[in-house]
Amino acid sequence: MDSPNLNMKNLSVLAACFSIILFFSCRNEEANDQDVILKKLGKQIKNRVFHENVVTEIMKFTYEGRASLVSANSDSVWLIDNYLNKVTVLDENLIFKNSFLDKGEGPKEHVGLKRVFFEGESSYSTFDFSQQLFRTFDFADSMVIFDKFEPEKWVNDIVQLKEDVYLISEAFEDDYKFKIINFKERIVIIEYDILNLLEDVLSIPDIKSIAYDKNLIFEGYFSSGSGDFIVYTFNKAGFFILFNKNGEYVGIFQTIDKLPLPKFSTREISPGYLVHEVVPDLRGNFSRGINEKNVFILSNILEPSYKNKRPIDIYDIKDGKYLYSFFVPNLEDGQTPNEIFVYNDNLYVLYKNSDVVKYKLNTLM
Repeated sequence: MDSPNLNMKNLSVLAACFSIILFFSCRNEEANDQDVILKKLGKQIKNRVFHENVVTEIMKFTYEGRASLVSANSDSVWLIDNYLNKVTVLDENLIFKNSFLDKGEGPKEHVGLKRVFFEGESSYSTFDFSQQLFRTFDFADSMVIFDKFEPEKWVNDIVQLKEDVYLISEAFEDDYKFKIINFKERIVIIEYDILNLLEDVLSIPDIKSIAYDKNLIFEGYFSSGSGDFIVYTFNKAGFFILFNKNGEYVGIFQTIDKLPLPKFSTREISPGYLVHEVVPDLRGNFSRGINEKNVFILSNILEPSYKNKRPIDIYDIKDGKYLYSFFVPNLEDGQTPNEIFVYNDNLYVLYKNSDVVKYKLNTLM
């Protein structure tokens, strides 16, 4: 009879082997999904018109951490590290100014910091994605606003319209809505249902066929730059939505790749255990930016000929029309871009290794 230790050892080896097989199986499924998508979207992708010499590197900053997001205004650039839950502030020349916030579960601490906003010169606000918390602090670190989102709902992202007023994307069971909220007065000013907005680009039968769990299908990110508009891109579908900074809906538009809405499904991973997922699970819109004239989308819909370089597709802010594309330079060691932000004619690129590069946009249409 085998000893208990030997059995446990054998079980550990089998578990490790199973994990490796499952990992490569998932990777192969993901690769196959992407291959199928590329074949279906090949015609649209080939319609990209690439321009050269669109950007010129100005300066670079090396962040010693795990930055997840870059944002900017006219005189500052800030990085969010959602591992350390820290904000690092740079000046317009990417020179370090200061850092603030801490990781933890206390009333003033953060677990999953996703956004930081500056409320004039006297305070700042944060969105903790993991804790589903919106808080405002003064610069003496006293808490001014503490708002815990409803537990049955899930807020994916937040963007500032003006002081104390924000646009949020919120999922609740079979609904996905955009809401304008005044956190200081604790009121919802207006809300939009995603299915109503989709009527601008999809037929009614297509909209009615969208399956349960809109959160997985419509999850995405906002970006607000130097102009009067805000863009929201779906992560896994080829659409973006424009709002103005009064919170008014402007329009919904399709990206050049025309990546379709994914299908919702459930899969049994072991007897009695189901996982919710979308198929295909491809993040096509990798990041986004916006300024006075254009929407910029860092795309993950790539051709082999791109040689591991990601393109930015540029759209006209007036009508959502595709204009042209350009490749974002990789770093010398091959690091690829993870996030972008646009302010005026400056493009900020956050790379995989957390380097930040500030580029000058030479061509704006």
